[in-house]
Amino acid sequence: MVRVIQFHTFSGTAQRFLGFILLLPLIAAFWCSAILATIMFVVISVLMFFELGTMAGVRGLSLGILLALGGLINLWPFAAAIYGWSLPTIFVFIIGLALICRISVVRLTGDHRVADFCLMMVICVASGSFILGLPEGRFLLLALALVIACCDCAAYFVGRAVGGPRLASAISPNKTISGALGGIMATLLAAVLLFGPMDLLDLEFFINGEMVMLSWPQIIAVGLVIGLLAQIGDLLESAVKRRLGFKDSSQLIPGHGGVLDRFDGYLLTLPAMILFFMLA
Repeated sequence: MVRVIQFHTFSGTAQRFLGFILLLPLIAAFWCSAILATIMFVVISVLMFFELGTMAGVRGLSLGILLALGGLINLWPFAAAIYGWSLPTIFVFIIGLALICRISVVRLTGDHRVADFCLMMVICVASGSFILGLPEGRFLLLALALVIACCDCAAYFVGRAVGGPRLASAISPNKTISGALGGIMATLLAAVLLFGPMDLLDLEFFINGEMVMLSWPQIIAVGLVIGLLAQIGDLLESAVKRRLGFKDSSQLIPGHGGVLDRFDGYLLTLPAMILFFMLA
């Protein structure tokens, strides 16, 4: 019995590693070209809405409308740039856009919980589009991706190694409190290495023409908040999948499931970054 469990653990780990290897060319393209980064972000957005629509049973023209919604959300930053919107205006616009989209999804699916999750997706994608439009914004998104990846990996391996009480057994029975704490500690360490004095990626972020410099309290807060929100986003997506009767949003990425499974950690972290910029 022990040997069987160890085999399956290795198999799952190997699949996750294979899925990560398949994502490396996408990460490299995102790093090298702002145009490719924008195209990839739009594609990822559309795939996320496709997976949600498919799980919710949306078909035909209604699914096409949902996919168009996922793509068109990415166009709004151009209007913001043309008219010079302030960050508070941008935030209010994103919320208004999300509410309009929620009403549309309720009419398409008839499911208010799915519509609520779609509202979060709209806010997430719109926030990511704004960040991507910043000078060197794609590097900020990559830094966030690295921090969230550290959270996911630490939560997975610490949870398997330590075990213990379940975090939310009714929603995701495999997640443990020890894994969640391990993920938060990993994000804190990653934030210190990326945004602290070492600045491993040599990142510089500009908002309204001014470079954003993080203090130590801000760095620690960023690490803790990202670690917490990334895992909450994961649980929210798990709750939607359980409601709709799915284990994974799709089988597109080996060992990871679908695009929505891979990027659920961004649901709350990207909007939180917009709020952080407003308060920084």
